[in-house]
Amino acid sequence: MSVMDRTTFLKNYRIRLMYDGSTLEPDRNGPAISYEAADQRTAEPVSVTLIPTESIDPTERQQFEDNVSVAQKLRHANIAKVLDFGREGDDYVYVSERLAGETLASWVRSHGPMPADAALRVGEQIVSVLSSAGFHKLPYPSIQPSDIVLVPGQTAEGTWPLVKLTNFGLPALRPLAEASVAEPEAAAYSGSAEQIVKGPFGQPTTDIRSEIYSLGVTLYFLLSGVALSAEALQHGPKFSGFPKPSIWDTVEDKYPASNGSSATSSRAKCAGGWRAVAASGGNCADGVARVGWKNHSRYPKTKASWRSGRRTRISGAIGSSSTSERSDYDRSRRCGIATGQPKYRASS
Repeated sequence: MSVMDRTTFLKNYRIRLMYDGSTLEPDRNGPAISYEAADQRTAEPVSVTLIPTESIDPTERQQFEDNVSVAQKLRHANIAKVLDFGREGDDYVYVSERLAGETLASWVRSHGPMPADAALRVGEQIVSVLSSAGFHKLPYPSIQPSDIVLVPGQTAEGTWPLVKLTNFGLPALRPLAEASVAEPEAAAYSGSAEQIVKGPFGQPTTDIRSEIYSLGVTLYFLLSGVALSAEALQHGPKFSGFPKPSIWDTVEDKYPASNGSSATSSRAKCAGGWRAVAASGGNCADGVARVGWKNHSRYPKTKASWRSGRRTRISGAIGSSSTSERSDYDRSRRCGIATGQPKYRASS
């Protein structure tokens, strides 16, 4: 029986109609169809989802009914409440609270990529939902931008955004025999990695690895605004468009080559010097010796020796050396400055 012929379900929930008697545009998730409705007892807005019984494996139907019964008793800040559940004719009727707000998919289409701190807070809330599902031994919910709603208000910590997952407790649904092409929005987020994910991306599952994978794809979408396709997920995203600044450009700007040497040779010598210092365990004098810089024994070997009252002797040794030697010493110091590494290693 179509919803046009019947507008009331489970005795109390009436589908909202337009002036011409047609229903408002429903939300579709595979074979499941969700309609805007109202509880006739309280006038509270609700969502009525009709799930064809044949879309659920007969061997899993009893477990599904038990899971929804548990979900009805669950109250979580990031889960849309399950208000009622039953079976009428050839459909399961799943009633949940109607959320004010928009899905993450809609928000990103309207506003562009989400700031990183906000995206991380979304991830924290989703992980909290996964933890609750695991504690109550319920199937992990579908994680995809079209199933997560950004609702008005703040989190318990007073931050934005506050999100809620919909369709909590529903199992993975089998496509109906007469189902044709998938909905565009669902197809945009499809994809799988065979090594980790057994089923399609975004489907409820009992495998936490699949959920972490889906969470990663969702966070990628929030941060980049790009919905990964099945082909992109198999080959991996390309980051060739991201800038790759060279630290040596900064070195040359701050410390131009001295003694008439070219910038290229100055860069190469500084790089080789620091690699030698790193190979020697951080001892600057040993590193200087490995690349052939002169009079390395005159340079302070440890941070401790610099602080132990030898400043005068060291300073005098450097002062008496040639201009080339002082330049070499300056380069060894530049290596530490340029890479953010300590210039000396404290003696053991």
